[in-house]
Amino acid sequence: MNWPALHVDFQHIPNRVLKLYDKLQHIVFDNEACKALFVWNSFKADLETDGYTMAQFSRLQHVPISSAIWHNSRIGYYGLKGTAIIMHVLMQLFPPTTPTDAIQPLSLWQYLSYFVVPHIGCQLIAEDLSISMTMNAYNLMVQSMDQSNHRPRPKPRIILWPPKQVGESSSLGHEVNEDQDVGRASVLTSTGHGSVPQASRPQVPSKKPCGRWNKTAPVEAEVAGQDPGPVSTGQRTQRNARQK
Repeated sequence: MNWPALHVDFQHIPNRVLKLYDKLQHIVFDNEACKALFVWNSFKADLETDGYTMAQFSRLQHVPISSAIWHNSRIGYYGLKGTAIIMHVLMQLFPPTTPTDAIQPLSLWQYLSYFVVPHIGCQLIAEDLSISMTMNAYNLMVQSMDQSNHRPRPKPRIILWPPKQVGESSSLGHEVNEDQDVGRASVLTSTGHGSVPQASRPQVPSKKPCGRWNKTAPVEAEVAGQDPGPVSTGQRTQRNARQK
């Protein structure tokens, strides 16, 4: 099946999650609201498959990536980027100070990561593919997990720092082709923002004095009646020869 992985509009995910806010409040603050939800029952089945009780799972610091819980918490073709966006919105709606009495013994982070995020992922996929049953959307979410790996990555742009010409409008410098000199270039992806980090800017070494005396400066100073300053042996010989 051709999943719409290449057409995911990530910019609209936050607004789509916000539309679910009323329903999300119920499943976060009402311990009875989630019991009838397919994704919650799938989560409990995964706990049993992996050999955990709810209390044992709540004490885990890291969930093994080989576990059914970890595998089925991924949200299909939305991938890691979609997961991060959804989680970011949820943490704004339900900050760490949110009461967790209704979701004990799980922590807020565990509850959001392994139940609420997949639940939202199912809702989004159901909307994308016009699916009415959550079970079917869940199965398609699991089947399309690897599709997000085939999404093309943005081609990097090579930016030279500092700009070649003073007064260029862009603070990032100028863009060059790959066949140009990139010895002092730093690479930013096409989705990057902001200025080039200080650490990536090439450091120009300061010029040090060569340690040699100017052979003519002391003689010229002496003729002018000024203090010639320190002179080398060769300069002293030259001066004595002139005096004779």
